[in-house]
Amino acid sequence: MGRREIGSSKMIFDVSVKNKKSTPDPAQLLQVIGHPDRRMIIELLTHHEPNIAKIQEITGHRYITVYKHLQYLEEVNFITSYKVGKDKYYVLNEEAIKALKRWVAVLTNQLRASHANYQHPDQTYHLSDTEQIGSDCGKEHWYRQG
Repeated sequence: MGRREIGSSKMIFDVSVKNKKSTPDPAQLLQVIGHPDRRMIIELLTHHEPNIAKIQEITGHRYITVYKHLQYLEEVNFITSYKVGKDKYYVLNEEAIKALKRWVAVLTNQLRASHANYQHPDQTYHLSDTEQIGSDCGKEHWYRQG
């Protein structure tokens, strides 16, 4: 990671970030964000590079709870960490976010491609020739020629 400015003292330390895997697995990443406490930690890490004490202070959780969540987040490569003295600081792994974005983009493209074969409700169709195959919370429906 290189040189990093830490805290208000404007001291610069050489720090290295540990990455256990090169590409995070989208299935594991979805499992990670499925837990509300981990989502809270992840959202906190989008704004700060806190140590465990700061995360504990902000979330109000016990040390062991925060520690276990951070350990799991590092294990699946959603976050990385670096040490400055005795303190360990946590950082979101940008590759994890990119992996999720790529996976969602692939799903979105596949969905668009599959819907290209369906008639939208504002187009003319004969009900007897179609079958409803999906909806968006009841607002829009997609139809396929029967």
